[in-house]
Amino acid sequence: MRFHGGGKRNKMLSMKLELTEQARIYLKKVVSAWNGSLAASDAWNAYLEDPDPQEADALALLRKEGYQEKDAFPEFFRRRGYLEEGDFSAFRRAFALGEPKELSPKVYRANPYARLLKGVRGKKGDSSLGEKRYRPYEAFLYDEVRGDPEGAYREISPFGYFKEGFSCPAISSGGTVWMSLIPHEIHTMRKPIEEAHGRVLCLGLGLGYYPYMVGEKKEVSSVDVVEWDKDVLGLFSSEIFPRFPHSEKYRFLEGDAFSFLKKQAKEGDYDFIFADLWHNAEDGLPLYLALKKLEGEKNLSMSYWIEESILTYLRRFVVLLLQEAEEGKGEEDYPHGEFLDETMRGLYLLSKETALRTKEDIRLFLSDANLRGLAKRLSEAKN
Repeated sequence: MRFHGGGKRNKMLSMKLELTEQARIYLKKVVSAWNGSLAASDAWNAYLEDPDPQEADALALLRKEGYQEKDAFPEFFRRRGYLEEGDFSAFRRAFALGEPKELSPKVYRANPYARLLKGVRGKKGDSSLGEKRYRPYEAFLYDEVRGDPEGAYREISPFGYFKEGFSCPAISSGGTVWMSLIPHEIHTMRKPIEEAHGRVLCLGLGLGYYPYMVGEKKEVSSVDVVEWDKDVLGLFSSEIFPRFPHSEKYRFLEGDAFSFLKKQAKEGDYDFIFADLWHNAEDGLPLYLALKKLEGEKNLSMSYWIEESILTYLRRFVVLLLQEAEEGKGEEDYPHGEFLDETMRGLYLLSKETALRTKEDIRLFLSDANLRGLAKRLSEAKN
């Protein structure tokens, strides 16, 4: 991932930082945590993008050398070359509060939707319903990435593994898994499932897990689902939906979620709206901002999948903004450009009148609550 950091220094208006010595020390800790989180993120992405059938076996062997899980994974990443030697200590610090966790396959096999889809197979166009498999000791993210306010907003990436092989239902296209009932899906859906009530609108079908789970609640009277991929919708309709016990609650609409919100959804039509249109925080941020804009224009109230992870990703931009404010950078250092550049420019323009002085000022400025407000204002400022 590239962050905007170039440009010449100038005397134009910049964020007002008149930091106390304590605040300056705290900001240095935040920047250090930020650097460690970026190193950890780069290593993690390298691991995910470089699948090797021998990785799990190699990790198991590494543990036989006497390493505990919390030490074995960082050492394994280093040995595989995912980390530069200079980044190793930063990586270990970044994961100090996110040690790998052994997960129980029984818990996820007992999930009601996993039981519903056990053994179900099918194909429609380029989409096929099958399984996603994890090898023993294969590491994966199983919950939201979040920033720890007590640890200078170090990013905590909860990752886990199974000691035995594990498989779960999945939809793939062109050999790539796009939707699956992995632990991450189950954990990150818990809160929006608990909050759903009345008439529910779900933007994005996925594997159907969220619509199924909320439809099982007595507090939910109806579930409308908008999905643009006709193959996924067709596969779901033929192989999965006939198994739903409360089919009378559901209505499935083929189309674009943004068009539906703009042209059809009105204030008062739904009691709960849930958006699940992205794969991760990085590709989710542009869509999240676009939906926040619509949410304000239509006077809607929406819930967003992995919102905490998206805000954690947005915090990276804000920390960079603070670091560059210390360097005295101004508006000319934030030119128009692609999405990342426009995000930095937008955050700068929204924050240039902000005055920060104390450690608490910085901590609150980086909090989820303030980032949520910044995201709203950033979306409103976009054309």
